[in-house]
Amino acid sequence: MKFKYIKRTTEEVEADLELPIYLYFQDELGYDEVVKVTDGKKITVKYELFGINILVETRFSFEALNFDRFLTTEEHFNQVYTEALEYISESILCKKS
Repeated sequence: MKFKYIKRTTEEVEADLELPIYLYFQDELGYDEVVKVTDGKKITVKYELFGINILVETRFSFEALNFDRFLTTEEHFNQVYTEALEYISESILCKKS
């Protein structure tokens, strides 16, 4: 009997979307996540059980998904991003007092 394995290939596909794009997701616990994708950067703001994370990535990729279903507006992203920055700023100021 010969050894068998699975060979997977990856294909890069160009979407019909112009950068920047704004995405909105919700995880299985109902926590919001907004993403801004620009040329070379991915900024993610994610609410979690014990706080908020802001992550900036310069190396990233996306799996094939129905982007139209997850698109949001720049205003929505900016609102969540601003709230996250305010929350972080308030947390830092409270700890310094």
